[in-house]
Amino acid sequence: MHILTVLFFIFGFLWPISAHGFSLTLNPGQPLTADIVRTIAESEYARNNPNSEPMVELGNDHARRKALKIISPHLPLANKARSPMTIQPVRFNQEAGQDRFTLEIVASLPTGQQSKISFTGKVDEEILYPTLHRQVLRGQLITADNLIYEWQSPHASRRPLTDLADIVGKQANRTLRAGSVIFAKDLQAHQMVARGDEVTVIYRKGPLLLTTIGRALDHGKQDDRILISNLDTRQQFKAVVTGPKEVTVSPTKDGTQ
Repeated sequence: MHILTVLFFIFGFLWPISAHGFSLTLNPGQPLTADIVRTIAESEYARNNPNSEPMVELGNDHARRKALKIISPHLPLANKARSPMTIQPVRFNQEAGQDRFTLEIVASLPTGQQSKISFTGKVDEEILYPTLHRQVLRGQLITADNLIYEWQSPHASRRPLTDLADIVGKQANRTLRAGSVIFAKDLQAHQMVARGDEVTVIYRKGPLLLTTIGRALDHGKQDDRILISNLDTRQQFKAVVTGPKEVTVSPTKDGTQ
């Protein structure tokens, strides 16, 4: 008897097995991959847990899903069949309150020969996190183009940021590698003025608006109040950062700055 497939060689030939309605077909030579087995497992999980929470759940600031991961045997499994092979599940078992499951599938050839394959897996939870798709250097501004979304397991001790509004437009406190999630401590507000910068000084009083040039004596982020020196008189005064290399002076009620 010819060994038609590695699957049949490993798991042996069996008498006809009763399978469920779900099925898919492997083309000749197409391996049995983790994605294929996971698709079958997810279908069986949903069929066996009709009243469970949805596989994907949208929260106020994040999305989470149940992720079924295959532990053994190691995938992919090679397929040397010269004809299409039908794959169908025959049993899915998960003990109540447990995250481990077993899945049995049957692989059938047009000749009627069948082989049963058993898998063990685990039901995990994953959250959709913004992650960096390229490295960001310390001090570099993070833009939306730097980010992609990826499903990852929850981080037990720390909570990565999930809202783009908390990330985009911030500066990296340290070099961040591609593929990493982002934590609040990794970022700081964008520094719009650096010490020593020449800045545009805007003076507002009612309808009056005057501009001049000054030198920043402090670093400053949006809405920071920093010390400015007038380039002509060397007089120093406080002003509020209102834009990149821009500060605004608004007099108080008594006329002081």
